[in-house]
Amino acid sequence: MRKNCDNCNFSFDNRIEFCPKCSTKNNGFEKTSIKNPLFFLDIIRSLIILAVYIVTSYILPTIVSLIVQSVNPEIINDSLFVLSLQFGITMIAIGGFIVILWNYKSIIFNSFKKWQNYVFGIVIGIAIFGLSFLVNYFLPLENSNQLVVENMVKSYPVFAFFTVVIFGPISEEVIYRVCLMSFGSKITKKYTRLISYIISCVLFVLVHLNFIGENVNLIAEISAVPGYLIGALGLAFAYDYFGFTGSTIAHIVNNLISFIIIVAM
Repeated sequence: MRKNCDNCNFSFDNRIEFCPKCSTKNNGFEKTSIKNPLFFLDIIRSLIILAVYIVTSYILPTIVSLIVQSVNPEIINDSLFVLSLQFGITMIAIGGFIVILWNYKSIIFNSFKKWQNYVFGIVIGIAIFGLSFLVNYFLPLENSNQLVVENMVKSYPVFAFFTVVIFGPISEEVIYRVCLMSFGSKITKKYTRLISYIISCVLFVLVHLNFIGENVNLIAEISAVPGYLIGALGLAFAYDYFGFTGSTIAHIVNNLISFIIIVAM
């Protein structure tokens, strides 16, 4: 159920205790076991975020790649081009997300004011990496996504740091946690958490796999599923209990450790 703020008339989910836009207390607040107010982002914003993600992650890169390939076919496989394209679309996506979530900025900023979110974010990020490392130890094959990231990091470490460690995680947390977990919470009232976790985790895993192409190693892609699933579940948990800050810090920490190991190899 939605309501309009008594102060600014902004429409928001009644399960949010304070108006996202002006922070006025919601007198009709419906208490819930879920404490993260971003969990109840309205469906329209969730769908717009999803649309921005599809455009920036699939449509725009395809158009740019086709144009560049018509001019210089060899550049498509160049690490600098791949990294530059990834960085560009990530920044465009983040810019779009800022506009879409602007009226929810007080909720996001409040999440960053709690030191507990940072601490648990770091702990969860380390735990995700540790568990994923153990899984990958027994399933040592690297899928295509991991190989692309390693090539970018080794070739252009400074550029890759900002793309893979900083801005990439921020963008993905908006998509897979803020957008998809909010979307999942609208499907049913009985199993809100379960549906949100399933939608977020399944799509997170699938997007990081590649089953299309002539040189795809299906065994390597399948063997990467447990590692990505651990990451997806850990980040969903961090977002659920420690907000956007918790999941973003956890994501950054996990990627940072991987980044340091790749550079040091």
